[in-house]
Amino acid sequence: MDEERKNFLLDCYAKEWDPDFLKHRDFKEDGSYLKWKKGGLEVKGDPIRVDGKDPKVDGEGLRMFLRDYDDERPLCGAEDVDVFCKSVRLEDILSTEGPANAKRNVWLDDRSRSGEYREYQNPLTPYTLLQSLDEPRFDNKWKPDADRRRMLFVDLDPYHILVLAETASERQVPVLRDAIQKHLGLETSLRVNIPLKGISMFHLELHLPYFALRKSTKPAGSHARNKRQCIDLSFLTRCSNYRPSEPTYKIFEAQISFIISGWEDSRWVAWSFIDNYFEEEELLDIDGFPYKRFVEDPIVNGELDQNDPLVNPREYFLMILKVRSQQVLEEWECVVQSVKHNVKRYVCSRAVFCSNETRITDGKAG
Repeated sequence: MDEERKNFLLDCYAKEWDPDFLKHRDFKEDGSYLKWKKGGLEVKGDPIRVDGKDPKVDGEGLRMFLRDYDDERPLCGAEDVDVFCKSVRLEDILSTEGPANAKRNVWLDDRSRSGEYREYQNPLTPYTLLQSLDEPRFDNKWKPDADRRRMLFVDLDPYHILVLAETASERQVPVLRDAIQKHLGLETSLRVNIPLKGISMFHLELHLPYFALRKSTKPAGSHARNKRQCIDLSFLTRCSNYRPSEPTYKIFEAQISFIISGWEDSRWVAWSFIDNYFEEEELLDIDGFPYKRFVEDPIVNGELDQNDPLVNPREYFLMILKVRSQQVLEEWECVVQSVKHNVKRYVCSRAVFCSNETRITDGKAG
């Protein structure tokens, strides 16, 4: 152990980047943790099947993802994820023509240290994502290493979670599990975590909940498989000739989440979960994301080129923090100003109405 690394470990409160992250380390974690786990169960004589055709396998896979290794108790917050993914099966994803693959709302970008890339037909369905993540990340005979992997999930749904659970490596499992719980729970978090135990790794996370004010015909109540709520504000803007079919102002619960995790500056994985269910337009261009020209990076809201990405994980994280926090600030300002304006107008209209009513009453009395 060199002196720089030793000093870093001795001062566990130091606000410093681990010097090990600046090196090229010969560490490649690949392969699905759940597949390894299921393989271990089979060796022990467990009757579980891993071909995706047995409903017991599907349910067991998600439950194993939500538990901490061999502990039978689900982790705190895991119940919400379990309920959200209820009745979702891997078999549904493998059936390519089924409803599980009706939407193409996942973006995947894999690049090697030298800049070579794996070409995908973005945006992907859960099935095509499963195929892509199931391939070896490193030492792939036909494709370059996926040293830097970026993923964007629009309107995270149970099928996305099941694909992530089935393909995550061992050290990705706790990071993903925590991120999914926070995203579904609309939690706020801005954190840098560098665990002191085990292989040195970094985890940078950003979770920003907000309210989106939109004119919409969507009904108030639950949306996005009951994980988000919509509040009707039509009582603030409704006029005398209002028709129920007309779009009215509504406030939608929303969340932006971004997590980046790795063991060196040139080898990491980033996941982003963004709510877009309240918008009329799709976030991901269905016509694809070419690799030979400038294409907007959807995670950074188009502020960077997908094909000329930031390599340094801290720079990439800070750029996303800057862009997305500005977006959330603007959304909150829009909500506050709109509600403030309409409440003021409503109070004034009621005051005029009450004043007219008083004059009429006084006239009758006279």
